[in-house]
Amino acid sequence: MIVSAGRDSEIKLWDPKSGKEVYTIQSHYNVINKVPWNKNSNWFLSGSKDTSIKIYDVRVMKDFITSQAHEDEINELE
Repeated sequence: MIVSAGRDSEIKLWDPKSGKEVYTIQSHYNVINKVPWNKNSNWFLSGSKDTSIKIYDVRVMKDFITSQAHEDEINELE
């Protein structure tokens, strides 16, 4: 799967073989700046201008941890 995100505050998961969208997640309230995968590809992070970081599990297609401990937008995640 390929994950994408951007100005519309949506995270989209895509099937790279067909090029079709598989799922859309709406959970941030502002532009999403980063969406890196973890090494085992079961989950990914998202960081947004809404100052939150979320962790999503693709096996259930929803976020399971949200951190609001920041005062500025999130521009980097590793």
